[in-house]
Amino acid sequence: MSVPVTFSLGVLGGLVANICLMKLNTLHKGCANVCTLCQFLFGFSETLRSPMKRKLLFATSGGGLAAGAAQATGRRLSNWNHLVFSLMFFVGPYLGNLSCIVTEKDFYPVFLVVRSCGSVSSMVLGYLLAGKTYSRRQVTGVLIITAGAGLTTLGCYQGSQAAKLAEGASGGLATTSAPLWAFGLLLLVLNLINDSGLGVLQARIFAPHLAEEAAAKKAGKPFASGVVDEAVVVMGAVGTLLMALIAGPEVMTFLRAWFQRPTWWVPPLPPGLLSAGPPLGLAAPPALPLELLFVSANFVGNWNAKKICTWLNAHASAVVSALVPMFYRLLSTVISTQFAGIALPLYTWAGIAMVLAGSLTYLLAPAQAAQKQKGDQEKKKK
Repeated sequence: MSVPVTFSLGVLGGLVANICLMKLNTLHKGCANVCTLCQFLFGFSETLRSPMKRKLLFATSGGGLAAGAAQATGRRLSNWNHLVFSLMFFVGPYLGNLSCIVTEKDFYPVFLVVRSCGSVSSMVLGYLLAGKTYSRRQVTGVLIITAGAGLTTLGCYQGSQAAKLAEGASGGLATTSAPLWAFGLLLLVLNLINDSGLGVLQARIFAPHLAEEAAAKKAGKPFASGVVDEAVVVMGAVGTLLMALIAGPEVMTFLRAWFQRPTWWVPPLPPGLLSAGPPLGLAAPPALPLELLFVSANFVGNWNAKKICTWLNAHASAVVSALVPMFYRLLSTVISTQFAGIALPLYTWAGIAMVLAGSLTYLLAPAQAAQKQKGDQEKKKK
């Protein structure tokens, strides 16, 4: 599958998941860990259903590049690689969830602005830790993205606050205290550094293994499983275990309440479907448990978005991977405000245009390495 198609699927899955999380958190504040644990459990269930992934989970590690295709059914990454990947995979969402739990709604725009700078931190860490270089157009694109993300978030926040004041719903708007605001910002910065670091680290460690896979495929001896699949399998299993240990009791409290006292939602149905009578019609509209619907849509969409981001780390770059969550967070905020009937300032749409323009600038810019190689070739010809 091509990078643009995979990128679009990741944005779509994350968009659905994030809208459901926002709706769910409105009904039950502090329930983000429920969604995260369900995401990990969903990924772990995929592993248990697949014979190949089960082999990867319980196989021994350390075959490395020297093992070659003969060890294709075993794990090629070291246990240390898997431990670091899994810890960072768990810590990132846990810190982000905690920042939402300790703050109020007025902090949400800050959450979006900081998280939307993932492409910048990925670029900086890639330069410092992996020796990557970037063209001026790529740097310019990322700066435009960050400025547009901040502008979009500010517009959504001001539109939301204006709507609340117009409706007289303030009555003392819930605000975050200064110490908790600073603590929430610290958690987000750590979350950002962790997630960007994971992307850069994975891209660096995956690179020689992907070259080996390409050579084996060209020789007609492909590996039974890719190194990206291996990483996703182990991260999902270990992430599930860690999240269950850290947030298990809290998650069970929420789930027990949702099963015992669900919020029922009756979907709108065409009148003809109800009046037709059985077996073609329905005697009454079906009532569905709203919280469980939101959780299900969230964990399916978000887990697939996480898998896609891991794939993009390997087959594109950590910066391209960081654009996926930035896109779906901004889009989910805009869509949610439209559903709520909130009028957005005009500059909000200018911010969205900047995000799109910056993304295209980055994605279409030739890589610095490719430019250097082309320049060297031209010098040789001269």
